[in-house]
Amino acid sequence: MNIPALLVLKSLENDDKEICKIFYPEMFDWWTSDGQRLVELKRVYESLRKKYGSYELYNLMEKCLIDVPLSTGDKKIIKDLDLEKVLIRDIRGLAMQLSR
Repeated sequence: MNIPALLVLKSLENDDKEICKIFYPEMFDWWTSDGQRLVELKRVYESLRKKYGSYELYNLMEKCLIDVPLSTGDKKIIKDLDLEKVLIRDIRGLAMQLSR
């Protein structure tokens, strides 16, 4: 599940080389629930990038998705930004669909 989750994260950065679109085109169909989920994910991700920084947010999200042990500071940021509830859950949900 790590690779599909990282691909979805890369897709949020528009850097997945359209792999997600090839293997799960429904994710980009605005009329589907997963398409709407992706739109909302992108909106939230962009707002968090502006607050926290692009590089920092991406690295923190990557650590969360591949279950790297987090520092106390990273754990605080995740809790403050509510990343587990807001982003991680939906990215993993889309990753599950992508992996099928």
